[in-house]
Amino acid sequence: MSDYVIVFTAYLDERKRPEGFPRKVKEVLTARFDRLPDLVDFVNKRHQMYIQSKGMGATLDKVDLDRLGITETERVWIPERMIAFTTVVIKNMTGEVPQVDPEGIISMPSGKEIVKN
Repeated sequence: MSDYVIVFTAYLDERKRPEGFPRKVKEVLTARFDRLPDLVDFVNKRHQMYIQSKGMGATLDKVDLDRLGITETERVWIPERMIAFTTVVIKNMTGEVPQVDPEGIISMPSGKEIVKN
């Protein structure tokens, strides 16, 4: 079982990009998969979701948030007509990623003890 960081990047059509808006926006996700085909299936389904939703929810960088005066959220909705193309970068995370249960207790999937400083 491996943990991955999956970055979907949408590059905006210059003719439709609002003035001052970034040229690209990202949706960054983390997920755990047992098998590589499951990861590929996840990426394909995510793209299908963007197509069906006719757009993409994305995250703006802190610099863009400040420049655009957005303070309450870092997420924006990009309609499909503004997107020229998308790319996906997948990175395998090394080591274990701590999990947080509904009560807020942090644990390692392997059961290894977490040392608190």
